[in-house]
Amino acid sequence: MGRDASAAPPASPAGKTLASARYLAEHLHEAPVLILACVNTEGATAGLTMGASIYPAVQNILLAAGGLGIGSTLTTIHRFRNQQVKDLLGIPREVEPAALIPLGYPLGKFGRPPRKPLGEVAYVDRWGQPPAWSHDRSPLSHEPIR
Repeated sequence: MGRDASAAPPASPAGKTLASARYLAEHLHEAPVLILACVNTEGATAGLTMGASIYPAVQNILLAAGGLGIGSTLTTIHRFRNQQVKDLLGIPREVEPAALIPLGYPLGKFGRPPRKPLGEVAYVDRWGQPPAWSHDRSPLSHEPIR
């Protein structure tokens, strides 16, 4: 069974994530731009990869926004009211909203979110075996290779 995120201490990572999600839900209407990325499911085979091609496009939007100093995030909060969203926007039956991207200039600090070390999330050859270089440096750093 999963844990109840609402019971997490406010200063914990789960508590901070919950507070951030609540804030987004309560202030979404204040975003000057909302992009709704949709997937046409007509003729698609149901499964894990159905619609997956939309997410590289979403990532490109997030990267471009960040590069311009515009705050952005990927959310699926619209899925709680999916049919209402589709009805409001006249989205056809065969099209599914996949991601909602609010855009706007940040009111406060805008920076990189914390990340887990690469060796904890990327593996080589078999599950759980981190890349040898993940302990020394990031492959994207500009440090010389030893």
